Amino acid sequence: MKKIFTYALIALAAVAVLACSKPADTEKEEEKKEEAPAYPTDYASYTEVSAWGITGSIASTGNDWGQTAEDKDIVMKTNGTWHVATGVVLTTTDQFKFRKDNAWTENRGGICEEAGKLFDVAQNGDNIKVPADGTYTILLNAEEGKAVVIAE
Repeated sequence: MKKIFTYALIALAAVAVLACSKPADTEKEEEKKEEAPAYPTDYASYTEVSAWGITGSIASTGNDWGQTAEDKDIVMKTNGTWHVATGVVLTTTDQFKFRKDNAWTENRGGICEEAGKLFDVAQNGDNIKVPADGTYTILLNAEEGKAVVIAE
């Protein structure tokens, strides 16, 4: 009787272990989902010039918040949802925001804590700064209130 009881306990323990563990394939699929960015990574189809642009105190462009006629917003391209600017040279002392139609009526700002990580942007939000000097791809989804700066 003791042997039967022992075997029953071992069988129950094995069932519990199997029920709590995930197959290796499932774990790999979940890791891939976590690694996939929540923003587009292919901009080849972004041919339409966006109404959104980037302005600020950006040394590489000589811009100073659109104060003079020479200050031109950095042009963004769009797929209708996401807006992108590539090859933007920024330093940690630069600051910028997104604005629509070269005006301040609609603008978005926020806090970028880490390159490659999505962050929230809001109307009249904080000036955006990058964590390191470099060349960046910058994406905006104004409707969802999300942006990301990606080191190139």
